[in-house]
Amino acid sequence: MDVKKDSYEVKDISAKQAKELIDKEKDVIVVDVRTKEKYNEVHIKGANLIPVQELEQNIHKIPKDKKVIIHCGSGNSSSKACEVLKGKGLKELYHLKGGIREWQAEGYQVEKT
Repeated sequence: MDVKKDSYEVKDISAKQAKELIDKEKDVIVVDVRTKEKYNEVHIKGANLIPVQELEQNIHKIPKDKKVIIHCGSGNSSSKACEVLKGKGLKELYHLKGGIREWQAEGYQVEKT
């Protein structure tokens, strides 16, 4: 059976791939879909906080013409968030598979609020 690839495909990427994308590209938005409490504890530098429960009403805060990296703690909530955003017409979605845990495990920069 042929599976048609649509243009709204979510790409799963590793922390290393996410870091490379952030470093190389100008138009990359990082969206953290965890709770405010978790975000305040630790987050990727420059990440925008939009908790997964508030995603639909804040969709306007995510530019449709930029590459968007979605992440959470371990990858579960962000996977759901990607499906929501894909349904809203975002074309360049990247899902950070291991979440901020993998990001930190790789030794990449984080911030605390």
